[in-house]
Amino acid sequence: MIPSMATIGRNDPCHCGSGKKFKRCCLPLDENRSVRKAVHQADSLKEKNLTLLAGAMDIFNLKQPWDKVKGGMTDARIREFYQFIAAL
Repeated sequence: MIPSMATIGRNDPCHCGSGKKFKRCCLPLDENRSVRKAVHQADSLKEKNLTLLAGAMDIFNLKQPWDKVKGGMTDARIREFYQFIAAL
């Protein structure tokens, strides 16, 4: 069971086991989870693809250099991405 954000301090080790501080690892992922869940069901294939790309950008923070993206590929983020795809 993943502890709630109220029980994890920003400077505590992340609950995903990465060894990073929570604020540098899964905090942004946890904060944006409700926004991603609120995404409406896309009707057309184009809308689904655009929603998928936006979700990937958000979950993996793809606006940063590739080395940082690779370093942030935690099991928690990959699991979140697959859950997002299943919900889409």
